[in-house]
Amino acid sequence: GRVLSRRMLPGDPLAKARTMHKFEAQVWSLVVHVSMSALEHYILFIEDGRPKEWWSHYPALWTPHPHMGGQTNSPSIHLLYLLQMALWLATSVQHRFVEERHKDYFLMYAHHLVSIALVGASYYYNFVRVGVVVLYLHDISDIPTDLVKLFNYCKLDGVRGLFLTEIMFITNLIAWTYYRLNLLASYVLYHAVIIGAREIGTQPYGPHEQECFGRRNAFGLPPLPPAARGHPPAWAAADGSFDLSALSTSVRALPTHPCIALYWPMVLLLCALQAMHVMWYMMFWRILYKLLTADS
Repeated sequence: GRVLSRRMLPGDPLAKARTMHKFEAQVWSLVVHVSMSALEHYILFIEDGRPKEWWSHYPALWTPHPHMGGQTNSPSIHLLYLLQMALWLATSVQHRFVEERHKDYFLMYAHHLVSIALVGASYYYNFVRVGVVVLYLHDISDIPTDLVKLFNYCKLDGVRGLFLTEIMFITNLIAWTYYRLNLLASYVLYHAVIIGAREIGTQPYGPHEQECFGRRNAFGLPPLPPAARGHPPAWAAADGSFDLSALSTSVRALPTHPCIALYWPMVLLLCALQAMHVMWYMMFWRILYKLLTADS
């Protein structure tokens, strides 16, 4: 950064120690997001020689059952979760005790804590297919955000900077719109978690559910009757017959499910995560509005 600023950028924009410190931290953030996106891309699209089925077909996220039906994970997924948990713990401590406070300090700190809870719980209960998709959508959309900040620190805006900051800012808006507000909300949160998990959790009893309810009985908890599942006997998991009306019926009849651990806490954490994304997204649009109206 110092060589770049002194020899290649006009005005030595990184001359101040505070600006250089921000530049260094943002470069590290970019390295993390690029490397994690590469690993997640490998898992989702390259590892099996073709894209994972559960990248685009939400029932595959839950079939077979994550922690009762024999879902197995490759070493690359275990490595990804190990690295992600280490990174989130490190950045959380750094954010709390090292970094200076910004306007979104508490929002970012809440984001760290929610992410740690989601990463830990999804790994413990083997909801890693959903987790890999969520992590990929996060990391790949953070790359343009890092580049916007880096270009801004280097003052690569306007004609002298070839409008790199402005171009990357628009790219960042597009990436967030597609990955975080579209795919994360519609595919992951609604179809995969709310629809898909309920679809699997409310299907007619199978051997894995019988095993689960058997353990439930061991703790003195009575099993729910099959009629409370809210589906006809001929219904099968992931056959496409599960719709919004069936969802509302099953939620009323079966507000939670002993075979989907921490279902409602995980849903609430993902909803909180999405709410934070919307808040940051609105901040981006506010910045754009101020830039457009600065000279008016």
